[in-house]
Amino acid sequence: MKVKRMKRSYLLPLFFFIMLDVLGCSQKQNMGTVDHIPVIGLEETIAGLEKSAEENKDLDVKARIHLELAGLYYQSHGAQCNYGKALEELEKYVLLAPHKSNSDEIRNLLAILREVNNQKKNNLLLKEEISRLKETINKLNSLDIKMEMKREKVKQQGP
Repeated sequence: MKVKRMKRSYLLPLFFFIMLDVLGCSQKQNMGTVDHIPVIGLEETIAGLEKSAEENKDLDVKARIHLELAGLYYQSHGAQCNYGKALEELEKYVLLAPHKSNSDEIRNLLAILREVNNQKKNNLLLKEEISRLKETINKLNSLDIKMEMKREKVKQQGP
């Protein structure tokens, strides 16, 4: 039992560092380009690509657009960085171009984005739980203070 726990305790940090390494390496790689949309700004580019994906009838072009959107979402920094959206776009790419999406890079990226998405959901649940626990602690502290005040009154009144 202890051996299994020890092995598991090393797996999570190892997975985390591998994931960071893969994401770091992935940022250097080009996810493909869509030449017909000028790059004005990141938000404008994403909006233009999303509109093109909706309007375009050619499945290969549509797949390339979704791949480009996935790259933009997971490579962006700040508010535009959205791993959930990157996962959605990459899954759309896989649906539209299954013959092209069978590469190790795409499968690994899908697995990483799914895990990141799951971890973000878990983090939100943990933050909510922490908030509830802090509230409970504050209530207990308040009760403790009230109890201590009552003890002092009883001590002062005597037997």
